[in-house]
Amino acid sequence: MRHSFMVTVGILMYSCLFAQSTDVLTDIMNNQLENYFVVNQKEINSGALEFSPAIWKDSLVFVANGRKIRGRSAAEGKKLFRIFKASISEDGTLKDDGQFSDLYSEYNEGPLCFNHSGDKVYFTRNIKVVDEHDKTRLNLNIFYSERIEGQWSEPIALFVPGADVNYCHPAISPDGMHLYFSSNRQGGYGNYDLYRVDNVDGSWSEPVNLGPEINSASNELFPTLLSRDILSFSSNRPGGTGGFDIYLAKIFRKTSIEVTRLPAPINSESDDMSLILTGDNSKAYFSSARQGGKGMDDIYLLQITPGTEPVVIQQTLVIVDSVRVQRLQDARCVLKTLAGDVVADGVTDRNGSLQVSVTKGHQYMLEVESRNYLPYQSPLWGGENKTVRLQPLPCLTVNGFALEQETNKLLRDAEIVWVNDCGEPEIKVVSDSIGRFELCVPPNCSGVIIGRKEEFNTVRVPVPALNENLTINVNFSMVMLSIVREPIRKGVKLILDNIYYNFNESTIRPSTDRELNELAILMKQYPKMRINLIAHTDSRGDANANLTLSINRAMEAKKYLVEKGIAEDRIETEGRGESQLRNRCKDGVNCTEEEHQYNRRIEVKILEI
Repeated sequence: MRHSFMVTVGILMYSCLFAQSTDVLTDIMNNQLENYFVVNQKEINSGALEFSPAIWKDSLVFVANGRKIRGRSAAEGKKLFRIFKASISEDGTLKDDGQFSDLYSEYNEGPLCFNHSGDKVYFTRNIKVVDEHDKTRLNLNIFYSERIEGQWSEPIALFVPGADVNYCHPAISPDGMHLYFSSNRQGGYGNYDLYRVDNVDGSWSEPVNLGPEINSASNELFPTLLSRDILSFSSNRPGGTGGFDIYLAKIFRKTSIEVTRLPAPINSESDDMSLILTGDNSKAYFSSARQGGKGMDDIYLLQITPGTEPVVIQQTLVIVDSVRVQRLQDARCVLKTLAGDVVADGVTDRNGSLQVSVTKGHQYMLEVESRNYLPYQSPLWGGENKTVRLQPLPCLTVNGFALEQETNKLLRDAEIVWVNDCGEPEIKVVSDSIGRFELCVPPNCSGVIIGRKEEFNTVRVPVPALNENLTINVNFSMVMLSIVREPIRKGVKLILDNIYYNFNESTIRPSTDRELNELAILMKQYPKMRINLIAHTDSRGDANANLTLSINRAMEAKKYLVEKGIAEDRIETEGRGESQLRNRCKDGVNCTEEEHQYNRRIEVKILEI
């Protein structure tokens, strides 16, 4: 590939891929490529140009010229660039599958970059523009197409063309919300810079330059996404080993953090570009004009030397209190690759330990969080013994028990929340198996302790500004149930009057489920209680239809209770239609909607207690 040639014919192209970091990307990010070599894919390469590979589903697509093209003469086929496809074998070898699709124009087409599902494509295409001297020339623009019923839709240009401005090499983020590309628009740092646009309410924003951390006074081209946060691109800036070298930029919150030039065997003394990975990260491909190739630009496979595959080991993390030198249980440990992908996510056991699987010699990022301690973040090497010493937060301890007010019964799984008046974040804990809780609160801050637990009223306990530790209990009172109007015993009937249905429907109206919520609470208070739900309708409509409707309404109420955690075998259902009206509103009697509503009800008969 020669940059000047490609600008002349208007085929500055790209490739892209999004993947989860597991094998190859981890080695690339760790700069551990000494056991890799490259393999020329001779079955698809020719004496002409093959470059910019991209992954589409289980295949690889690429740009090439000098080939036979459907609907074109042999002479035209040698000049024009089109998209071709290759199948990927298990060992990574590519086999030619011919022309990719009919997605082409009368000029040059480029390689494709697909969204995550493979039904949207962004690509570079030649367009005709008229310059200030009324001369027609070929420029570059980015187009979009969508696959509908097996066919690609008519492509749509994403940018307004200009006589001296080119837009090329798009790379879409995995969530489809950010599009990276190269352009020579005014205001850049060099000739071609990398830019980003964001999808805002279905429309693309104005382009934003990625800044001097990525862009240089030279050319930045061929952006590809190796993961959500890892951008690969090619540049001919000073300090490289060849014409165009491949670089990586770690992107965080749309801002570049670090740019690294990749070593051999990826980069060579010639042009290297368009690094991509397969979806499982087991294989990497790129384009290169290095010596020993079959043509001008060829596609290569990056392959690990047999017998040097990474070794996966079990490694133990130990988390301790740095002051008391005590091991910490339930400390959350998140281990990530340098690409930002999560390798392990778990909590320490009673011994303050957590075992994780890592690749020996690979570098990771370890993040640890534990209640009442400062967050911890540090690099971790696979195989390195690691004891993490967490620093306690500068705070005072507020502890106690969650209790049932009437019986002093200890309550487990009660949510205890500290809300302070100093603008600090809320602190939430849950009482343990014996009802105990412990909060670490900032000193000299007044606030309130809020207690929440299902079946109980919310508790609020004001706390003055503290300058020493505090022990305080949170007392919960049972929720008073409006549906209970007499002592609970076998045979008692509870009437649910305020569960509303629309006429001739079985679906419960939104915001009218309070009584069913109370029934669920009651059944949790009496875990051996069994009930029969008896549904009634009003008299309007056919009697048989009303009977069916009442059965459906009873079943709908049962379904609601089951979703609230009540076992199905504790609930029987029955429908009685319009057979037991509670007022005068039988067939033929003119009644108000409120009078009809009075007949639409559910009775709860207690079968066992």
